[in-house]
Amino acid sequence: MTAPFDFDALERHLVAGCLEAIAIFAKQAPKGDPATIFAIDSNPYYGEFLPSFDTRSRTLAFIRGAQKQALASRDWLEMKEKDAWAASYDGARACAVPMFNNEVGDFSHHMIHECPYDALDAFARSPGYSKLNARAKPAAKKLGRTGNDYDGYIEGHTRAVLARVCDKLVDDGAFAKLELACPFGVGYAYHSEKVTICRVIIGSR
Repeated sequence: MTAPFDFDALERHLVAGCLEAIAIFAKQAPKGDPATIFAIDSNPYYGEFLPSFDTRSRTLAFIRGAQKQALASRDWLEMKEKDAWAASYDGARACAVPMFNNEVGDFSHHMIHECPYDALDAFARSPGYSKLNARAKPAAKKLGRTGNDYDGYIEGHTRAVLARVCDKLVDDGAFAKLELACPFGVGYAYHSEKVTICRVIIGSR
């Protein structure tokens, strides 16, 4: 049975595009300001893939701002209301300070390269896609997911593709010639989501 879409071809396309992005960044990278994270800003439903880098100076600025905001939003620590302890989980999670810049749109080198994949965009709008994607909501419900917070057929398959791309880039030493902070994160972000870190490079390999 022929697969509805060739996600292996997408993976090859993204690896090649990311290698081009790394080469571009190598020429633009500021001296003494090592890269902290590489992430592919992605909107797979439209075939949009935008490799991006962040540097230590921008990451630190983001973290300082996030920590300031978190410290100003810690009313939950006061436990003033009856049964306030029941909301501690939500309060603590909301005030957690990230170690990376998890907003890819704020990266120092956002969209350093573009890797559009028109075949994926066309597939999303093909006559048979709605029928293929109809299993998304029931499958999510079976897993206990509620509301609209679940992946469609394209998004779910592409997450696996992006994770494999991250693996290949790290395993093949694609970042070896760059000045990297320790740790250095490699991942992706879907439109409106925070960055998902798939791999971390810690010091020399």
